[in-house]
Amino acid sequence: MISSFFKTRKAKQFNFSARFYDENKEELKERYDRIQSEMKGEAGGRISGRKDFKSQWVQRKKTSHFESKSNVRLVFIFILLSAICYFILYY
Repeated sequence: MISSFFKTRKAKQFNFSARFYDENKEELKERYDRIQSEMKGEAGGRISGRKDFKSQWVQRKKTSHFESKSNVRLVFIFILLSAICYFILYY
């Protein structure tokens, strides 16, 4: 019984498989797919990949007016809270 007080538990073990992204391999695959589509006569088709996704994301962010809407909303809330404080303090 006394020996159970002094025993330490073993550390929990887990299996972790690391992931590796090879940018050169991805670019090579995109080029290969593009050449294959051109050879088949599908020159109009776009290859969707990581770079296309990133460029679309940046383009959507630039075209959206989220930041300006956010600033207008912030100013409106500030004015509303200021008006409420004014009415509470002076009436």
